Amino acid sequence: MIADFLGKGIASARTAGEISSLMGIDRRGFSKAVQVARLAGVPICATTSFPFGYFLAEDAGEMKRFCGSLSRRLHEIEKTRQACLAMIDQLPPEKEEGKEGEA
Repeated sequence: MIADFLGKGIASARTAGEISSLMGIDRRGFSKAVQVARLAGVPICATTSFPFGYFLAEDAGEMKRFCGSLSRRLHEIEKTRQACLAMIDQLPPEKEEGKEGEA
């Protein structure tokens, strides 16, 4: 289980590369393992500032800070999605399947 490769608290954070190497899986497998564990209730946090990496929440405060970072990322992703949706009308219409390359 992924929790066996994680330390408690932000000071013990390890990068995805380190952990996936220890687990003998690729990065995609690592991401999936993190998602499955989180959905099962394992308190896995991550940080994108020093120390970088993944760790088990030592207390409620660490989990709250991680959830706050997820909220900020979600907000930024939504802004990007809205900008991309606004671009749709500025692009040429979709190509019809089967019509491409016909003379």
